[in-house]
Amino acid sequence: MQHTSVVLLCLLLLTSGPQDSFSNSLVDSKPTCCFAFLKRSLPHHLIKGHDITSRSCSYKAVMFTLKKGKIYCAHLADRWVQDYLTKMNKI
Repeated sequence: MQHTSVVLLCLLLLTSGPQDSFSNSLVDSKPTCCFAFLKRSLPHHLIKGHDITSRSCSYKAVMFTLKKGKIYCAHLADRWVQDYLTKMNKI
């Protein structure tokens, strides 16, 4: 439990530090990996944009940004994701 507190404190210090170009490169405000995934498809009209996760991530996924700014992840191999990407010509 003590290790968790130390890790959380370090993360807090990193995110609350000075906002110069060096600190911005250390803490990315946009997630690059996904660990929780949608169980069903998103309506296409709600999707504002999408990004493919980094190659260094454990899971190949697509991060969908909705019009209200929320980000949801879906497995790249899911059929509806493939259909969406094909429709958008972004594979």
